[in-house]
Amino acid sequence: MPGHLREVQAFFWRHPPFLAPSAFPGAIRRSTATARIAPRIAAAGNHGWSRPATEPATEVNDVRLDGMRVAVLAGEGVEDLEYWVTAMRLREEGAVVTSVGVAPGTVHGKNGLEVPVNRAAAEVDAAEVDALVIPGGWMPDKLRRYPAVTDLAHAVHAAGKPLAIICHGGLIGISAHVVAGGRATGSLGIRDDLVNAGATWVDEPAFRDGTIVWGRVVDDIPAFLHETVELFAEHYDH
Repeated sequence: MPGHLREVQAFFWRHPPFLAPSAFPGAIRRSTATARIAPRIAAAGNHGWSRPATEPATEVNDVRLDGMRVAVLAGEGVEDLEYWVTAMRLREEGAVVTSVGVAPGTVHGKNGLEVPVNRAAAEVDAAEVDALVIPGGWMPDKLRRYPAVTDLAHAVHAAGKPLAIICHGGLIGISAHVVAGGRATGSLGIRDDLVNAGATWVDEPAFRDGTIVWGRVVDDIPAFLHETVELFAEHYDH
């Protein structure tokens, strides 16, 4: 089995009850998972901030984020699980998830899974976004070099809207000037970067600090998403 599939499979073996069946359709195989899941998420971006017509809305009473417009940053080398598991979990709660990157198209995660980019960051106004997720992987070190990306993250935060940052995603947080004076975590490899940017390093799986949720690494995705859903729900007025 290819390495990128082993990582995905191993995650769900470690966390079998994490996702409800409705949020994770079918086995994780590159040929099927991307084909089944990506078009549903891509459709939201292709038609603006709206749920794909092919997928009926879940009953409002069953979800906490119905209609919430959540942007998830995506680019080459994004951590596959931090992108896909997050997107699926938020959609399970009724959120409308749109991938935002440098330019529309298709990119590949660090372990090989395809990820759609629906909209360019330069074309997204923070007023359109109710929350922003910044996954890790190799992507953050690349996307932090684009002012449109860091400006969007800064504007969402400045508007008092929630951010969710995991693993190496803190690199974009640093360049967006949203970490100074707060607590932060992530991959150990960016600890010094966060501290040098004025954050207090905390070695915990996940926690909230103001309007930011921080997650440490891939194995901490369940804790990260628990805190993310709680924070997003508290800030979503629908």
